[in-house]
Amino acid sequence: MIQADLNAARNIRIRGTDNNITRFMRSGDVESELLTRTVQYLASIGKSVTDALNLGWLLPKFKANVLKLEAQYHPQG
Repeated sequence: MIQADLNAARNIRIRGTDNNITRFMRSGDVESELLTRTVQYLASIGKSVTDALNLGWLLPKFKANVLKLEAQYHPQG
């Protein structure tokens, strides 16, 4: 419980300075922004979405959305 409260407080502090995510954004838009950041980060460390799914870093419910984004940030070759 204490760990969850600490994580929530950190997330609130970080989001307070986030210019791309505003208070009144729709939840779908926020999810899209966060998934885009996730795919960009994976590409920066040399991992693919498939790697992240296999390692359990991403929930399977996001698979379809992140695979669409992956083509933009992590070209297959």
